[in-house]
Amino acid sequence: MRLFVAILLSEPVKDMLMQTIRQLQPSVLDGRFSRRENLHLTLAFLGEISPSRLPVLTHILDGLEPPRSLRFEKLGSFAGGIW
Repeated sequence: MRLFVAILLSEPVKDMLMQTIRQLQPSVLDGRFSRRENLHLTLAFLGEISPSRLPVLTHILDGLEPPRSLRFEKLGSFAGGIW
């Protein structure tokens, strides 16, 4: 099972990101944009993890507190497109 650690975004933040995506789409020649329901902030990609390790990971992650605020400074892409 492929796992990652992420912060789920609030509805107002998703609204702002979708507005930005709609503005960018006409000028992008190639690539895909995430759907609204898939928007999140990935903190760490864990890769392939055995289901037997899930209870340990859950225990560790349950003790973490999400950040109280975030600041977006620039746009980017995994493929090295927009920076």
